[in-house]
Amino acid sequence: MDERFHFPPDVFNLLVDTIPLLCKGKDDVLLFLRGAGVPQEDLATMTAQVRADRNSVSKFAIVRDVLEKLNKRGDSALAARREVIKRVVEFEEFSMCWESDVPTRQRQRSAI
Repeated sequence: MDERFHFPPDVFNLLVDTIPLLCKGKDDVLLFLRGAGVPQEDLATMTAQVRADRNSVSKFAIVRDVLEKLNKRGDSALAARREVIKRVVEFEEFSMCWESDVPTRQRQRSAI
């Protein structure tokens, strides 16, 4: 296994599938990643693409692109990688998600 890649494939794919569901918009995805300590250089391409043409990229593509760059940074991005996982695991507020993205259990609780 290439030592430069620190998220195992299964964790990487789970993050790509999950983060876009936690964030309602593309700007929110970028903010989530920026808040986790992802370097601006890793966000620059996707930020520019979203500003130029929002419809040209999906939230899933943004996360995949940025996490690939973060993975390639090796040990220098350890803190940011850990913070991304921490933020996903500790996520509890689903009010910013689209209704269809809120976990069923959370919807049932809010209906009570």
